[in-house]
This record gives sequence, C-alpha cells and structure tokens, in this order.
Amino acid sequence: MFTLSYLLNNRAFANTIPPPISLSLVSLVKLINFTNDILRSLSDKKCVTVLYFDVSQAFDRTPPETLLNLLSKIGISDYFFSFFKNFLGNRTFQVRVMDKLSTTKESNCGVPQGSVFGPQLFIAYFAMLSHTLTNSGLPIQHYLYADDLKISYVHDPDDDCQPLQNAVDIVHQWAQDNGLTLAPHKTRIVYFGSNNPKCLIHLSNGIIEETDKIRDLGVTISSDMNFTSQIENVVCRANRKMFSILCFLVTKNPTVLTKAFTVFVRPLLEYATPVYNLKLKRLVNLFEKPQRTFSKIVAKRSKHVSLSYLERCNLLHLKTLEHRRTTCDIAYAFKIINHLCAASPKLIHFQSSKSRKGGHFDENKKKYEALELKQQKTLHIAKNLQSTNDAQKKSIADLQAEVEKFQQEAEKFARKKEGVEKREKTVKAAESEMKRLQSENTKLKALKRGMSDATSQKMDTLKQNMDELIDQKEALEEEVKLMKANDAKWFYRFGIYISIFVIKLYI
Repeated sequence: MFTLSYLLNNRAFANTIPPPISLSLVSLVKLINFTNDILRSLSDKKCVTVLYFDVSQAFDRTPPETLLNLLSKIGISDYFFSFFKNFLGNRTFQVRVMDKLSTTKESNCGVPQGSVFGPQLFIAYFAMLSHTLTNSGLPIQHYLYADDLKISYVHDPDDDCQPLQNAVDIVHQWAQDNGLTLAPHKTRIVYFGSNNPKCLIHLSNGIIEETDKIRDLGVTISSDMNFTSQIENVVCRANRKMFSILCFLVTKNPTVLTKAFTVFVRPLLEYATPVYNLKLKRLVNLFEKPQRTFSKIVAKRSKHVSLSYLERCNLLHLKTLEHRRTTCDIAYAFKIINHLCAASPKLIHFQSSKSRKGGHFDENKKKYEALELKQQKTLHIAKNLQSTNDAQKKSIADLQAEVEKFQQEAEKFARKKEGVEKREKTVKAAESEMKRLQSENTKLKALKRGMSDATSQKMDTLKQNMDELIDQKEALEEEVKLMKANDAKWFYRFGIYISIFVIKLYI
C-alpha cells in the first residue's frame, strides 16, 4: 500500500493521470472546500449549478483489465504488477444461506471490497475521469470522493448551461468506455442562487431530476445553504440511538452509560460540524437536547435530581456540545492556517486594514485614492472661494438681518392669522349651534300644539262616554226596581197558591 500511495502522489503519475483525491483527504475537508466554493460564488452574485452523479455498483463493475493497464501506465514494478494481477484475478465466491453453501462461482470484475487495496485501486481507476474532465477545457469544477462524483458550474444568470451539458456527456461517454454505468434515476441536480435560471440538463435521453435537498457525504445540503434539515435529522437519529442505549443498558452506573453515549451517540452529533456550525439560539438548543436529556435521565437514575445541566455535565465529566464544537472549529482553523490539512488555501484569508475596526483597504485602494483626490480638489476650490466670501460677508450679514426681520413679521402675521381663523371657527360653530337650537324649538312647539289638540279631543270623548254611562246606570236602576216589584208579586201569589193547596188537603 505504501508503494501504491507513493505512486499515486509522485510527479511521474501527476504528469500522466493526476489523482483527484489525495489519500490524506477526508470527507470533512471535501465538504468544507465544496461549501466554501459555493458560498464564495453566491456572495459574488453568481449562480451555481451542481450535478450529483450516481455510479451503479461502482466497486463491483470495475474492469480488472483496464485497472491493470492503468497500473502499468503509472510505472509500477513487475513484481507489484504481478501481485495486483493475482489480487484482482482468480477470485471465486460462494453464497451461504443458513447451513447450505452455493456452488463456487468465478468473479471476473470488480475490486475486492473490505480489503486494504480495494479503495486505493478504485481511486486510481477514477483518476482517469478526473484527468479527462481537467483536460476538457470546460469552465467547470469537479469533486471526487471514492465513487461519489459531483460537477459544479459557476455562471451568471444570463449564461447558458452548455458547458455543464458537455461535462455530463463526457462523464457518460467515459463511463460507457470503461465498463461503468450511470444511474439517471438517481442522478440529481441542485440549483444554488435565487436568480438561477435552472436550465435543463439531459442524461441518457432523459432530463436530470431537480432537488432542493441532497445528502452529500453524510450531510444534507439544501439549495439555500440552510442546514436546518441536517440538524433536525442528526438530532432525530441521536435521540433514537440514545433511547435505545438507555433501554438496553439496564444499569445505574453513570460511567457505563456515559461511555456508551460518547461512543455511539456523540459522534453522530459531531460529524462535520465545522461545515454547518450553528448560529441561531433555537438550533443550538435543539442540537444540545440529546445530551441534555441523556444527562437528566442518568442523573435521575443515580438520584441526582435537582442538578442543572452544567452540574450534570460536570458530574458525568462531559463538555457541552457547543463547547466541543467551538474547540473543534478552533483546532481545525489552526490546521488550515498552518497547512496541517488538505483544505483549500482560499478557505481562510486575511486582509490588511487601514483602521482598527478593519476593512478591505487593499481591495478598495483605488476608491480611497479617488476619494482623496476629490477631497484635495474640494479644498482647492474652497480656498479660491474664501476671498470672495470675505468680501461678501457684510452684505450677507445685512441680508441675514433683513431676512430675520421678515421672518419675525411673518411669524406675527401667522399668529394673527391663526387667531382670526380660530375666531371665525368659533363664530361658525356658534351660528350652527343657534340654528340647531332654533330648529329644535320649532319642533317642540309643533309637538306641544299637537298634544293640546289631542288632549281636548280626548276630554270630549270622555265626557260623552260618562254621560252614556250615567244614562245606562239610571236605566239599570229602573229595571232593578221593576224586577224587585215583580219578585214581590210572585212571592205573594206563591203564598196564596200554597195556602189554597193546604186547605184543599184538609178538606
């Protein structure tokens, strides 16, 4: 492996087929360089269109013959060439299901996975594609990490995407010529920039599907460069794994639980954090929630209920995730400044300043010089006008005095005018009030007249009704007298009839 790594990085190999990936690079470096390029382009008011390719079964379909030809071009010795020839060829495999084994089959293609040389050989094989794209002369930039390939195209909103289409055609043709297959249904395109024209790109007689979010080396990147989805996904995964640990580890020992958390959960929360370090307080609290919940449950198991979060962290010998992220960022910045990692040198840059508050003096030097020249011209014109101003000072003073007098008189006139206007408003208000009162008075008089007429009519009708009632009363009294007289006569006659009847009975 040492010999192959040396050959992949020496000058002889660089003159033939330069490798796109240095073996010392990791996914974090790739992600930081990629996001930095996008953010710089967006800050320059540019549009960025990125294509994410998917190679179907890349490790399993690599032709051994093509790979051996590549190793011979690199200049590997005959001894190692025969070793890799035997390593890639004469390979057999069997499939085991329960206790049964299939028949032995021969593997004629692909790179052995799980081996030490497997990824290195595939990187060397994919280096040919990087060489092809680099020598194409297209204004594009490509990023390779193992079998992950993405092509970035920075352009103005008015530019067409023909260079990107040409790059897609080159990748497609190279894959066909070298025994690999692109998966169009898994290939995606992401448009960065609010003014991106979103041109259509074709692959294998089909249009590449657009997406707003894509998972790139374990990090979810959105078209607006907002990592909220990434943070929510990471927190969700960390919570699931944390609760699984707390369910399966039935123990009250905080040391055991803390060790399990730091081994299985915390790496999920700290992967590639320099790429999307948090700024919003809401996201900081959300990111801290898994460790906060874990420390609370562990402290409760060990009967430390009333402790704060920082006290629980001290008890479990943990640092807050925010503190660890800050430490990681500082350490990584130190590595970049001192060239201890393979990050892009454009990632961190320093600018000289004219003032203590900072500024972009070097970039705006021409603007400062033009401003100083304009100030000198202004001072020269001011000196020439100074003599004229001295001669006109008296006339200007007199004119100012007259203007002040005029202003005072104007103010007095304005005050008088305001008083007159107020009086006119008061008079108008009084007149309108008088008119309103007069109209109400006439209404009241008319109402009074109507009421008096109605009252006299009602009195007459009442008198007539009283007279009629008196007449009816007198008539009723006479009828009563007649009825009483009739009743007396009837009783008298009844008494006579009774006496006659009694007499007849005795007789």
